[in-house]
Amino acid sequence: MTKQDWIEYQRQLPKIDTHEHLPPEAAFLGQPVDILDLLLFPYNCDTLRSAGCTDPEWQLLNDKTQPLPVRCELLEKYLPAIRYAAVFRAFARTMALDFAEEKVDAPALCRADAKLQTMMAKPYYHAAMDRLNIRGTLSFSSYDSAALFGDDRLRFVPTVTDMLPRCPEDAAQLERASGVRIHSLEDLLHAVDRMFESYAAAGVRAIKFSSGYWRTLSYAAPDRQLAAQQLEAVLSAQPNGDERCCRQIILRKGYEEVAALEDCMIHHMLALCERYGFPAVFHVGMHAWNDNDPERTRAHYLRNVIRRYSGVTFVLLHVGIPYFEEAVLLARYYPNVCLDLTWTHICSPRLAKETIHRILEQVPVNKVFAFGGDYMYILALRGHLEAAMENLASVMADSVAEGILDEEQCKELLRSWYFDNPNRVYGLGYEA
Repeated sequence: MTKQDWIEYQRQLPKIDTHEHLPPEAAFLGQPVDILDLLLFPYNCDTLRSAGCTDPEWQLLNDKTQPLPVRCELLEKYLPAIRYAAVFRAFARTMALDFAEEKVDAPALCRADAKLQTMMAKPYYHAAMDRLNIRGTLSFSSYDSAALFGDDRLRFVPTVTDMLPRCPEDAAQLERASGVRIHSLEDLLHAVDRMFESYAAAGVRAIKFSSGYWRTLSYAAPDRQLAAQQLEAVLSAQPNGDERCCRQIILRKGYEEVAALEDCMIHHMLALCERYGFPAVFHVGMHAWNDNDPERTRAHYLRNVIRRYSGVTFVLLHVGIPYFEEAVLLARYYPNVCLDLTWTHICSPRLAKETIHRILEQVPVNKVFAFGGDYMYILALRGHLEAAMENLASVMADSVAEGILDEEQCKELLRSWYFDNPNRVYGLGYEA
């Protein structure tokens, strides 16, 4: 089989999209979305800002009161600098395949937007998934939004690290969601218990942890006394008169000021994952949104909790790319670690292929998930999936040519990575 044959073989495979940030369709219909939303979020915005897009320019690009042609013409200023990035090339593929536009420039974007508005005039999520042979999608959202999800093909995954209270309003939000008044550490952990009970009752199949965006993933053993002190400081924070009258009131504590509180909550949550059988999904590796510390999301920091909570399946997003060796080794060392290639395919296609080769050499193949878009808009997804199929096709063709696998073994592997493995690990119950 040629590389193109392998791509065509993947097209007809049933797939589970293991990571998106899609709102429920009923809440999304009628929202003012345009083609620049599909282009910019959540990744080309990073490349654009890194290329020098200024704050006023960024505000104009996102100002929907301004004519779309004006905003697209502003974007053209930066296209020569960003068009070679893999995340941009994925969008360009979507433009070609779904909007019949071979170029990405201001006129093409305006034409594509007219088609986009027609597509979004009626429900389209299921049609978009059917076109790509996606049986179901895991959508990661705020911890208190379970009630908004009711579509069996769009499964809600709560981001529970957002429960960490850093100001009184954060605690009040958790109180409203859980029905528990929070005056102490015991109350806070009881509120967390209530949220996990609600997730189990709602059929949630996984839990997301994203604290690598603000700290390293090295969670210290719980110090309940210090955690209680930090929570008390959060709950008792009040602005003084000068702040109320003359300044912007910012009561939210820095993450370093609540580190012991977060450590305590994370350990409690992982124990609950073990109790309810929820896989724990961790962001590791490259950040979205720029201006961050790459050290925070190194996968090796998770080793202690992986060992301590051996009854929890840890899913490592993005295979920790670009530090994929760490995630691969953890998956090799520990039976409760799985790898998810979400986003990896367009972070760096070259590095993604190297990562897949390394996985084949070192990791049992029943612990790998092939694809997740990690997008906010389902109609942006196609170009990303094309990149994933190309990367996997290259690796399969190489593996057959080198005598590592035969064609039937490659077919079995692709089916398991795209569908069987995530369906089993998450207990989704989808029919192929």
